[in-house]
Order: sequence, then structure tokens, then C-alpha cells
Amino acid sequence: MEPYPSALPSAQASSPDDLQQALRDSELHRALSLEGGALGTYEFFPELGRMNWSDRTKALFGLPPEAEITLAEFRAAIHPDDLPRALANLEAAQDPAGNGILEQEYRVRSASDGSTRWLRSKGKYFPAQPGQAARFAGVVQDITSWKESEYWLTEGQQRLQAALTASGTGTFRWNIQTNGLSWDENLDRLFGLPPGQTVRSLDSFIECVHPDDRAAVIECCCQCADSAADFDLQFRVVWPDGTIRWLDDKGKTYLDADGRPAYMTGACVDITARRQAEEALRASEARLRMLTEALPQLSWMRDATSHKLEYASNRWQEYSGIEDADLAWASMVHPDDKERAMQVWQESMASATDFREQVRLRNRDGEYRWHLSIAQPVRDGAGQVTKWTGTLLDIHEQKSFEETLERIVGERTRQLQQSNDDLQQFAHVASHDLKEPLRKARLFLGCYRDEARSSISPAGETFLNKVEGALDRMHAMVEGVLAYSLLHGQEFSPEPVNLADLLQEIAVDLEVPIHEKDATLHYQDLPLLKGSRVLLYQLFYNLLKNALKFTRAGVPPVLTLTAPASSGDLIIEVRDNGIGFAPDQAKRIFEPFTRLHSKDQFEGTGLGLALCQKIMERHGGSIRAEGREGEGAVFFLAFPFY
Repeated sequence: MEPYPSALPSAQASSPDDLQQALRDSELHRALSLEGGALGTYEFFPELGRMNWSDRTKALFGLPPEAEITLAEFRAAIHPDDLPRALANLEAAQDPAGNGILEQEYRVRSASDGSTRWLRSKGKYFPAQPGQAARFAGVVQDITSWKESEYWLTEGQQRLQAALTASGTGTFRWNIQTNGLSWDENLDRLFGLPPGQTVRSLDSFIECVHPDDRAAVIECCCQCADSAADFDLQFRVVWPDGTIRWLDDKGKTYLDADGRPAYMTGACVDITARRQAEEALRASEARLRMLTEALPQLSWMRDATSHKLEYASNRWQEYSGIEDADLAWASMVHPDDKERAMQVWQESMASATDFREQVRLRNRDGEYRWHLSIAQPVRDGAGQVTKWTGTLLDIHEQKSFEETLERIVGERTRQLQQSNDDLQQFAHVASHDLKEPLRKARLFLGCYRDEARSSISPAGETFLNKVEGALDRMHAMVEGVLAYSLLHGQEFSPEPVNLADLLQEIAVDLEVPIHEKDATLHYQDLPLLKGSRVLLYQLFYNLLKNALKFTRAGVPPVLTLTAPASSGDLIIEVRDNGIGFAPDQAKRIFEPFTRLHSKDQFEGTGLGLALCQKIMERHGGSIRAEGREGEGAVFFLAFPFY
């Protein structure tokens, strides 16, 4: 069997009619070529500065059909970054030593709306002849979409870029009655042939087609020859070097005067990159589907416009026993969860934000199990939501554990609260009971001192002073323990506190040690604080009293309070020039009953800074310290903004 119809009329000798027909064919061939490639034509007479553009060319430049084109308008339309190169190429093409071919790409700014698009221009320079001025003639093509594709495509970018750069619309003409075939150089390139090695017959064309696609191509050619059908087929071609390319071939069949199929003209484009992308997408979808089916979650995908369910994993049927996932969802959700879940889902769809909710789903055995339902919107290049994808993960064991843990934590919290209440009550009672014997001891010690003042020896006086000092320290210790233990239970409503006024009151209360040590207190531009005035007073009183206590001999104390600018919490710095402390003790000094020095050197209970830390915690803030031995210390108080 022959690969194409053999009983076709032989070619006729040339005649005026044939010439006219050939001319019409040529014009049609040219029109199809220009139309298929979306090409505009131009002529440019450099010596005259005049240009003749087709309507399509004017449209590509955003100009109306009636516009008159000059070199100045052409220069104004070219993007400033591309204009020097475009003019240089025009000059180079006019060099007698060259071939006169002009091929370049540049951007133009539309005269109608100011938009920018990419054009590819290809033409030839024809030197002046007797009676004819020198001119350029060629075509231009809009390649904006190709340029945009270069930006977005990543995988196979070089291959796709080469295909786009090398691609163009190839045109052909097949004389059905003689099987003669002709095509332009673009098709040579699409078939991997050197320019000028044009295929001249249908047999030669068929030989270039991939063996697996030849039968379909031959069948389509036979239909065109038998019934004047149009040619519309995608097939592979094998280049001489073994390369395989995909082509999209479209042709239209024309009849002769007797109504018989006479010839076909058409266009062909390279679609290799698109086919590869489609195959890659299909492979990717297959891998994704396989992965989705392998996961334990119930997965789904739904159209954002029609809300039609496009995909549901097999896990739906396995879990629910219901084949239709839409019906399964409606019947699986626990009645107590359905209204809440639907409300959150409607809000997510309205705001195009992620959906996340916990629901109970009934399985095929009638058991309700907790699932975490997550859905996300899928957007197109314009940012519009086109689909929703989601999964439901079984979290029943985790939920049961959380409920058990929450119950245990609640019980432990109640026990701890009761323990704290008992401890506070004990601390209050104990401190109260300890105060009474201390008061009596101090009273009787005073009575003894008054009674036996004249008979007390110097050594006895020393002993009495030590006893009196020990009683004072014990009293301070009891007061400190009571304040520390009761602080956690104190409730307060935050109120504005003027820190400057508070410091003035503290300075009055500390007037004696300030005077005795010749201390200086500096502060200015301090902010308002929000909190308990009583607790804040105790906080800054303890810090300043601490600074007045741990001073260096012979060095007047300088206490400075500042509020440096901060992008986060409100920071108050309390700085002194006292004895300081080692950097590795910065955290330890806030522990209750911690003393870095013996009581013989510096008096105190070791509770002052621990109490300061508790006060800061009660205000939702924090306190830390930095120090250097012999250089002083600085305390950083971080208050939250209300």
C-alpha cells in the first residue's frame, strides 16, 4: 500500500492561469505566514527618513492604521535602553561588506496606552539602485509572552529559551495533485535540516516523521486528498542527529475549479517544550496522587468556584465505608461539631485564609474519632483562589491524651493552690507568732539594760549590743518572709504611677542613709508606669536601699535612673557605683536568702532582690542585673506596654 494517494493528476504545463494561480497562492501563502506568525511588515528608506508599516506593525507600536510613520516616531517608540543597539544594528546592516541581514529584539512603548512590549524584527537591507532609493524590508513579531515565559519557567530554562529563540512559524504548500511539497527555511529549522535543504516531496516529509507517528500522519494526508479535510495533527519528527521534536501542524485544503482537492497551505510550530511540560506535569500529578494515596490522611481537592469535589483519596471510603466523599463528609461529622466547623469553613472561604479545625468523624464501625481538618487555598498567577485542598488527620489518641493531661493538670493545680494557701496561712501565722517572742525579748532586754546600766561591764555591753542586733535581724527576717510569702496572693488593678513622684517619696524615707553617705540620686524624663503603687514603691525602695547599702569606702554613692528608648518593652535602668558583683552571680542574687557577703560586712536578710523579682513578675515584667566587682551594678526592669 502506498503511503499517500497515487492516483493524483499530473502537473500541468505553465500557463497564464497557472501563473495567476501561483501568484494568488503566493499571496495566500504570504498572508498565512504572516497571520500564523502574527507578523507585521515594514519598509524603511534611511536616506529619505520615511517608513511604510503594515496595519499590524502599527498596532504592535500602539498606533492607529492611519498614522504616518517617520524615523523620529520610530526612535521615540523604542525603549531608551534598547535604542542605541537598534540604531547600531541599522548602521551595521548597511555596511557593504555585510550580508545586509537585520535581525534584532527590542522593547517598544505603546503610543496608545504607554505599555511596554517586546518585538522581534527581521529584515534585509537593499542598497540603492538606479531609480530606487536604498531601503530595509522585513517583518516584526510580538514576543512579549515568550519573554515573560523566560522569567517564570525554571526547569529546562535553557532548553526552552533555545526553543523560543529558534522557534518561528514555518509555512508550507502541498500540491495534492502532484504530491509536490515546498516550505520555507523556518520549517528546515523545525525539522533539523540545514537552511536550503528543503523537503521537496511528501515521501521525504514522511521519512522525517517519527516511525510511531507515521501511520497517523499518512491517514491524515489521505483524508485531506480524498475529502478535502483540513490537516490538524501533532506528531514527532526525528532530526538527522537523532533528536526528536514535537510539532503542531495545521493546514487548510483548497479545491480546484472542478471541486477536487488541489493544494494545501499551512503552518507548523515547535511544541516540544509544551509537550515535555505536560508530560512532566502528568508525571508529577501521578507521583503526587501515589504519595497522597500512601498517606494515612483523608485528602481532598475542591473547585473554588463551583465547589465541586475534584478529588478524594481512597482513605475516605476505607474510613467511612461510603463511596461518595461528599455524602461521607455530611454523615461522618459529629452533630455537635458540624455547625462550628461549617461556620469556620465559611469564614475561611470568605477571607481566602487557611482553615484549621478539630472535628469528630464517625468511622464505618460507628465510632467517632477526633480529626484535625486543615484546608488551604490554591491561587493562580493573578492571586485568585481557584481551588481548595485539604487533609484530615486522625488525632484521637493525642486528643485523649490531652484531655487526660488537662484533667491531671487541673487536679494538680487545685492541689498546688491549696498547698500555696496553706503555706501562706502558715507563713502568716508563723511570722505573727514569731513577732511576739521577739517583741518580748527586745522589751526585757531594754528593761535589763535600764536596770543594770551602772553595773554592766564593757564586755557585757558588747554582748547586749550583739543580742540586740541579732533580734533586729530576726525581726527584719520575719517581716521579709511574710512580705515574700504574701506577695503572690495580692491582687491589684493597674493604675498610672508617676515614677518621679514615687522616687521623691522614697528619697524622703531614705534621707538618713543618703545624708550619712553623701549619696546623689539622679533621674529625669521618667515615664508613667502602670501597676500597683504600693508594690512599685517597695520595688524601687529595695533597689535604692540596696544600692546605698553596698557602697565602696570613701566613694560617695551615685544612683541614676533612666528610661532608654526601646522598640519592645518599657525599660527602666537603675545604676549605681557601689561594690558591684561578679558577672557569674547575676542570676544567683535574685534567689531567696542569697547573700554574697557576710552579715558582719553588710546587714540584710537576702530577700530584698527576690522580692523585687516577684514584684516584676506580678506586673508581667522581668528584672535582670549586670555587675563588675569594684565598679558598680545596673538593674534592668522590663515593663510590658499596656
